[in-house]
Amino acid sequence: HRYRRLFPYFFVSTIIGTVVSIYAFQWDLQGQILFHIKLLPYDFLLLQNYGFQSPSIVGVVWYLTAMMLAVWLIYPIMRRFYKVFMYSAPFVSVTLMGIIIANCGTIDAPCTFLFGWVNTGFMRAISAITLGAFVYFLSEKIKKIQLKQSEKILVTILEIAGYSWVMDFIFTWKDENIYYDGIAVFMIATSFLLTTSQQSLLWGKFDNAICIFLGKITVPIFLCHFYCVQRMPDILARLNIEMPQMQMTLVSLGMVAITAGIVYIVGNWIDRGIKSISIALMKRVVE
Repeated sequence: HRYRRLFPYFFVSTIIGTVVSIYAFQWDLQGQILFHIKLLPYDFLLLQNYGFQSPSIVGVVWYLTAMMLAVWLIYPIMRRFYKVFMYSAPFVSVTLMGIIIANCGTIDAPCTFLFGWVNTGFMRAISAITLGAFVYFLSEKIKKIQLKQSEKILVTILEIAGYSWVMDFIFTWKDENIYYDGIAVFMIATSFLLTTSQQSLLWGKFDNAICIFLGKITVPIFLCHFYCVQRMPDILARLNIEMPQMQMTLVSLGMVAITAGIVYIVGNWIDRGIKSISIALMKRVVE
């Protein structure tokens, strides 16, 4: 069900990404174009992290593959052994993250095979989902605590400071920042814990149509951001255009916004079509 809802966006983004790559890399029809098209089933079947030669046109197939498997594995365990899972979650999350960092130097190792068969993408997904589940577990307990106004102000300051640090970490990226990957993950988890605990003065301030739409559009943005940003230098080179890094970044962000809008609109249209066909088939089966 989750993949069915995601697939229309994924499909549209892959088509656009293929066109962008064809132009950026000047792929020829008989060579690279047919080669990558033939490999696209590996993308749509989410097989990259299993070792298949997935072209990963959108650049994040590893993430989709890892998260789908991690949810499939973790959910029944969590339902069956909830308390044991939650109390062991911090240890599991930190251990898996530490193994990745110790072997790869960073948690940004989406599709590396440790010991020849253990995929770091799966490890990272299990670590992230486990940590997220533990954050939810703690937030439900913190909700029950009665805080004074001054204490809520302190929580709000810490929340804003955490998110601000993460944004600065992302937008002022340097090679040495890889040493702080783990800190960034825990900073996000801590800030999100303060948000979902409902103890922050900002809680509920963003429950409006605009923010809800921004939440929905994040999936199309995620599915097209990679090729919009990574292929931009090649596109500009083909057009014989030179521009400063900051200007290129702004152009890339503009391309992400436009492409995400197309993915969102066309993806929703395809999703409605799939639903209509499914309903019609169900009616015929019933009749």
